[in-house]
Amino acid sequence: MTVGLGGLALAGGRDAPTFLDVFRQTPGARQVIKVPDEQLGTLGYTHRLIFQNVGAVFLTRGALEGSDTPNTITAWVSTSHASIQQQRAMVAVIRHTVARCHAPLTAQQLNMLHALAERDWRLKLGWQEQQIGPLKVGWGGREGLNIGGHDVGGMSVDWPNSQGVCRW
Repeated sequence: MTVGLGGLALAGGRDAPTFLDVFRQTPGARQVIKVPDEQLGTLGYTHRLIFQNVGAVFLTRGALEGSDTPNTITAWVSTSHASIQQQRAMVAVIRHTVARCHAPLTAQQLNMLHALAERDWRLKLGWQEQQIGPLKVGWGGREGLNIGGHDVGGMSVDWPNSQGVCRW
């Protein structure tokens, strides 16, 4: 089984969705705030999604060296120990974004991401990584991800260069 949306425009096309379009459609997100262009680089994130009973999930999207389209996203919360509910919210954002901005996810990839959301990220120090098909997924709690000089709970996903379909 594959989950996702078909018929997406080619990368960079006018009909390709923006990350803001995609984030606004994230299941469970009650509010989506895009950082104004003049504040980019000063806040440490590009978007903030608010989830009921979870709070804020901060997002940054980017392009890895050598990619001509965006192909990486990092999601995090403001605490160093993400709760299971916060982990589920971050995984929901990642799953939805990958399905819309890279390619539909297979049942195996969905199961692996679901299992990651249920894992206690506090058990291991540092940043953990796992290859899930073409996706490189990373996650960590305490001493795993540092944003603006603060340890935060978070995760990231990268997909192959120049295979993204979303616009900035």
